[in-house]
Amino acid sequence: MSVIGDLLSKIRGKRTEKFASKAAEYDSFVVALSRGDEVDVDTLAELLDELDKSDSDLEKDIASKQRRHETAAEIVRLKNVERELRKAEGELQRLRDEVARFVAERQPRIDALAEQTKYMQLDFDRLSTLQDDLLRVGVPLYLQQKRQEITARRRIWAERERAYTERIDRPRTLAHQESMRIEVIDGKLSRCDPSERELLLDAKAKAEQVRQGHQSVIDSLAGDKRELDAERAAIEAAERALNAELLKP
Repeated sequence: MSVIGDLLSKIRGKRTEKFASKAAEYDSFVVALSRGDEVDVDTLAELLDELDKSDSDLEKDIASKQRRHETAAEIVRLKNVERELRKAEGELQRLRDEVARFVAERQPRIDALAEQTKYMQLDFDRLSTLQDDLLRVGVPLYLQQKRQEITARRRIWAERERAYTERIDRPRTLAHQESMRIEVIDGKLSRCDPSERELLLDAKAKAEQVRQGHQSVIDSLAGDKRELDAERAAIEAAERALNAELLKP
């Protein structure tokens, strides 16, 4: 009984060795094919039969081997990335430490300047109040007269500007409405039936005629607008000159 047992044990050992040898040979074929190398097709076919593997098994084994190669290569790349990452982190920390030291060295000066500017701002905030005093208190009579004259000029200008606005607002609004009407008609013309085209062209011509009428009114007021702008500029210049005089002691 022990002789048979030993024999069977040896047979199993031989089979295991043979399988391991064939499996290793098969794996070498898979490695070669995963790299795109050519192999002995007959030998590979015999191995497939001996290992009871199908064509589909071979394709899966090749795909798995390629994936392992790709994964191993990616691991190598990421390890390189890790080295660069640690280097960059070290440089970043070094720069942060430098900035921290720079700020710490200058913090006393920063605090002192912040306190100084706070009080300077409080002092500067009095400027407008003091200027208002110069504009109102103890103003010489000739400057008071100038201010009254300028105030009267600005009042007259404001009345003229209001009248101009009232005269131009309506034609400007109506001209805009006709322009919008023309745009709508143009849109309809681009997709209308031939039977509607003549009617639409007539409507567009009438709208354009009305628009031009309103535009002519607007154009006629252009001179008034130039005069108003020139007068406003002159008043503002006079006001600036007066304020310069008033701010003198």
